[in-house]
Amino acid sequence: MNAQQAVRFIDRLLDRAQHRKLNDLESAIVLQIWEYNTYKSIAELLSYETDYIKQVAARLWKLLSKLLGENICKGNIRSALERYQASITVIADYEPIAIELDDRLKTALKVSETLMISDRRQSIVVSIATIANTSIGSVSN
Repeated sequence: MNAQQAVRFIDRLLDRAQHRKLNDLESAIVLQIWEYNTYKSIAELLSYETDYIKQVAARLWKLLSKLLGENICKGNIRSALERYQASITVIADYEPIAIELDDRLKTALKVSETLMISDRRQSIVVSIATIANTSIGSVSN
C-alpha cells in the first residue's frame, strides 16, 4: 500500500463508520507520515504550528484506533492499515458444504449467492437462496 492508497483506504473506513472523509489537512498529515516525516517538518511544510499538527493527528489516530481495534500512532499506521486490509476477506460465491437433499428440494432451492465476510474479530457466512415457485409435494421415505 502506498500513501495515496492509504488515504483512500482511510476515507472508505471513515465513510462507512462516520459518513465522512478525511479533510485536506488530515490527508496531508497521512501522506507526510507515510513518508516518515516528523510533525515539525509537516508543520513547516504546511505552514501550521507543530502543536496544531500534533492535535489534528492525535484526533485522527484516536479515531482510527477505534475503527481498527488497535492503538494507532504515527509510528505504526503503515503496518496497522496493511494488517487490517489483509484481515478483511470477502469471498464471493463461496462454495457451501454439500448437503444431501431430495431431488425435488434440489430443484426448488437454488443458492444464488453465498458470501463469507471476515475480519479479525468475527466471521459470518451469508447464503442468499431463492425457492422456485413450484409445488414440492410431500416427502416420503
